[in-house]
Amino acid sequence: MVYPIGIKPTEQEVGVYRDSALFPQDTGKNWSSPLAVSTSSIYAMSYLGNGIAICGNIHGHIFRSTDYGATWTDLGPISTSGIYAMSYLGNGIAVFGDENGHIFRSTDFGATWTDLGDKTAGNLDIGSMSYLGNGIILFGAGAGEIFISTDFGVTWGVGAGVSTVIINSISYLGNGIVVFGDRNGQIFRSTDFGSTWTDLGALSTTAIRPTSYLENGVVVFGNNDGHIFRSTNFGANWIDLGIISTSNINVISYLGNGIVVFGD
Repeated sequence: MVYPIGIKPTEQEVGVYRDSALFPQDTGKNWSSPLAVSTSSIYAMSYLGNGIAICGNIHGHIFRSTDYGATWTDLGPISTSGIYAMSYLGNGIAVFGDENGHIFRSTDFGATWTDLGDKTAGNLDIGSMSYLGNGIILFGAGAGEIFISTDFGVTWGVGAGVSTVIINSISYLGNGIVVFGDRNGQIFRSTDFGSTWTDLGALSTTAIRPTSYLENGVVVFGNNDGHIFRSTNFGANWIDLGIISTSNINVISYLGNGIVVFGD
């Protein structure tokens, strides 16, 4: 079993923290107490608009909120394995992938789900996913393959063997440019919506975890050694900014206006 942060989670109550309920105007300055949502680790979350959010845990449950995260409903075990990647495609369509390589799809803002089956030909472990617009969505599988759908996740092509190990993060940079990082510290880049890829080499000495696009050609990624790497030309070249944290960097998010946050 593969866990995105490289550590098997413990069985403990897992909460979702919420900002806007108590402090509507503070944009992340203060946080409420955790809401007891799941009894096991949550690694995937997506906002679907109109106050609707979903998240998935390592036991295949999907949780859904319709009031901006104030309260949550457990929809039950939608999958039989861990959920680590999900994406919203617009118009009420959401998809997620699980550890067994299955893709699940919803057309009603995450209220109900259809299991589309194993799309990885047994390579399992869907650990990353990104929506590119115009119905195009990619996911990365445990054997380093990239799978593409061009019809909002209804059907999927045969996986292309791009990397040799699990793909931890995929980011879309606009204009058909996509980058992803893998467990070997390599960055791969596509300029044709994921149809073909260029291996930029092992830029990191440890696994690349999150990647995030910050606008205007600027993209960053973090690794297991606490380094942040930065590109200013849509991922073509990278600079190591050095050790920013003393532990794994697991998530990065861009908040606009040049502000970026990450968690370790």
